[in-house]
Amino acid sequence: TFGGTKPDKNKNKNNDDKITTTIVPLPIFQLSDQHQVQQLFDRVAKLPDLVHHYVQQMVFPATMQHQVTKLSASGQELAGDMLFKRRFGFSGTPSDLLPLEVGRCGYERATE
Repeated sequence: TFGGTKPDKNKNKNNDDKITTTIVPLPIFQLSDQHQVQQLFDRVAKLPDLVHHYVQQMVFPATMQHQVTKLSASGQELAGDMLFKRRFGFSGTPSDLLPLEVGRCGYERATE
């Protein structure tokens, strides 16, 4: 049983020599009780579907910037005339694969 104390190892042994414990219902589960948290962790830590759900639904939205709509574009789209007729500069990985409108890549000396 939980309740803030660890079970008596001699009193609650089963045939496999493992400690038996009672799972605390979630309405009375206490995060401040380290024993309850450890018992829960031992039961769910190796359930990949549960871990995936928890990370996707709880951890990532709470810790990462989350956007409902993601915008993306390639260098060809951003540097070409399709979006903008005039550009003041273009920064990125040096490459000769720039759109024709931009011209040849001007490499900075001693940076290759």
